[in-house]
Amino acid sequence: RDGYIARVGWRPDGLLTAQLLSRDQSGLRLVSFAADGSSTLLIAEHSEPWLNLAGDTHFLKDNSVVWTSERTGFRHIYLHDAAGTPMRALTEGDWVVTSLVDVDEESRTVFFIATRDGVSERHLYGISLDGGEVTRLTSEPGYHSISISPNHSHFIDSWSSLHHAPRVALRRMDGAFEAMIFENAGNTTAALGLVAPE
Repeated sequence: RDGYIARVGWRPDGLLTAQLLSRDQSGLRLVSFAADGSSTLLIAEHSEPWLNLAGDTHFLKDNSVVWTSERTGFRHIYLHDAAGTPMRALTEGDWVVTSLVDVDEESRTVFFIATRDGVSERHLYGISLDGGEVTRLTSEPGYHSISISPNHSHFIDSWSSLHHAPRVALRRMDGAFEAMIFENAGNTTAALGLVAPE
């Protein structure tokens, strides 16, 4: 009543989950629903004057959840157990996780895009579900958009910068170059006689 069903999804155990956003958009709840209609609150967030809604929720096979939150003032990645109890922060610092790309449970790696190397950059990073050091997986300057293969062996990297139009490459999961899919040759500021914006 007087709110929004912002996101819905299924947990691996078959329970339906929903993110419920308050009408004033300052409160968000992650709730699971059983077949009999009963509900269980898993995670609750509140922020003033409003809360930025993200679709970054990933349930693991044991029903624990990888969740992003701006509770520190910067969007970061957190791991909660199946009951919604916080287990650990996976990322932290004065930078923003802009999207949760995927989770490889076999290697226990969370892949995400963030501003860790500057607000004018968006790179792919990886971090263990157990915490630890963040690893940067893209190297060329610019904004990167990523699509990871279902078996987590490769990813498609589409990126552009202030000096080059979008290019697309196939890379291994360690970031190593495999093949250029779309070079977009000649579409640089230098080749076109343009001055890159600042």
